Amino acid sequence: MIPTMDDFDFSGKTVLLRADINSPLDPETMEIIDTSRIKRVVPTIKEILDKNGKVVILAHQGRPGGWDFTGLEKHAAALSHEMGDEFGGKVKYVDDIYGEKARNAIKELGE
Repeated sequence: MIPTMDDFDFSGKTVLLRADINSPLDPETMEIIDTSRIKRVVPTIKEILDKNGKVVILAHQGRPGGWDFTGLEKHAAALSHEMGDEFGGKVKYVDDIYGEKARNAIKELGE
């Protein structure tokens, strides 16, 4: 039997979640026009948080050089909105994946 999230004890663990939240953008405003991929990742995040885990989300938007390649600030805001008040809606965007800013943000999780 293949283990699932139900079989794992997330308590006190930090989980790196690679989320596919690439979203269609309006080419003129660069605003997200469909948040369905963002909405689909919410139950996974909530399950980890419900089990007292911490979540670090790794994602991207578009491909380097493509018209839709952009930072994920708006995605983080949309995810905060979808997470709602139950979890404080706290999703922090960090423009770093392996440097000091990223390491510090991970250390601050749950404080």
